[in-house]
Amino acid sequence: MSASLLLAVNPLSHGLFFDDWRLLHMAFYVLADLYLLAVIGLGLWHARSGWRACFVGSVILAGLFIPVMLALEILIYIGDQVVRPMTGIPVERVIENVNQPHERLVWAPIPNAVGRAFVAGEFDVQYFFDDRGRKRIAQNPATGKTLHVFGASYIFGHGIANADTALNLLAERTNHRFNVQNYGVSGYGLEQMVLRMEDNFDQIRDGDLVYFIPTASSLARNTIHRKHRCKGRFLRNRGDRVIPFYEDGEWRRVSLRDECRFLTDLVLRNSELIFGRIYDRYFTWSIQEELDRYTDTVLNLARSLAEARGAAFRLLFMARPGECRDGKHDTDWSGLTFPHETLLDYCPADLSVLDGFSFPIEWHLTVAGNRWAADALEKHFRQLEP
Repeated sequence: MSASLLLAVNPLSHGLFFDDWRLLHMAFYVLADLYLLAVIGLGLWHARSGWRACFVGSVILAGLFIPVMLALEILIYIGDQVVRPMTGIPVERVIENVNQPHERLVWAPIPNAVGRAFVAGEFDVQYFFDDRGRKRIAQNPATGKTLHVFGASYIFGHGIANADTALNLLAERTNHRFNVQNYGVSGYGLEQMVLRMEDNFDQIRDGDLVYFIPTASSLARNTIHRKHRCKGRFLRNRGDRVIPFYEDGEWRRVSLRDECRFLTDLVLRNSELIFGRIYDRYFTWSIQEELDRYTDTVLNLARSLAEARGAAFRLLFMARPGECRDGKHDTDWSGLTFPHETLLDYCPADLSVLDGFSFPIEWHLTVAGNRWAADALEKHFRQLEP
């Protein structure tokens, strides 16, 4: 009981003082693991106290589980959305004038905007967008070919000013051969990358290159996999949204709240502790064939769109610093039949330099990490030259 009370207080303080969703969902979902541990304890107790006491204890725990979890969610909401604005407690994370709601893409960058990203102790930068909502990159009118890059936050350059973003650095070195356009958007999944490509179809010309450069995990950030979408804080702020889904040759919309199941998606699959990890691995394994098949289908759609404009299409996985250390991606795409390459082939030989490649809290690539990514991309494109 004392442990439950302590956990009930922590989410309120987290909602007040922290903007980092990892702290919020860790405090919230750790209770699920404690309850599962308690159930195991009851099983051991059964050996001494008999089945009846174990049964009664299980019923009590089951009856308390949902009310306590809902109470914790309410406490986080009060701290984060109600009490905090009244107290004037300083915000530790600000993303402003960057994205706006979008009917097809769910959210999209604001054209011609000057946005700001701030995380206390890590970065405070401005983003400059062009008339298509792309992170602005200087273009060379004398260059006939363009590299169009679609991705999520790593390719967008989360927390990085335009000049220090990997694609801007790549453009400085290659604009005598081809221009570069950055269509990356933080938080995007596979479906949104394809839809953003459709919305900019007129920008792709004969002889251009179209690249999808997601992390392995962001490629799995689609409607079938659901984990990224189904988080308590995400649903509180964006639960009324619909998300895109490709089925039977056409785009459909599904409700986020209808897609997310409370116990399995919100509790078990989002817990960072042992039971959450076990369930997440089981869930991913159980849908792996469906996930591979669906991803192949959507990637083939993207390739057909590029080829319809006379452009070449390729899938290239970004490598995170932790993946360079492990020598593999954190999401298994061995069952994917669509041709793909990876920047793991260009990880630094001296792994000690990886410590400076990512932010401690935000995890994304630092300026040094973006310089490495630009070097890796340049090497990749040089290998393609005849």
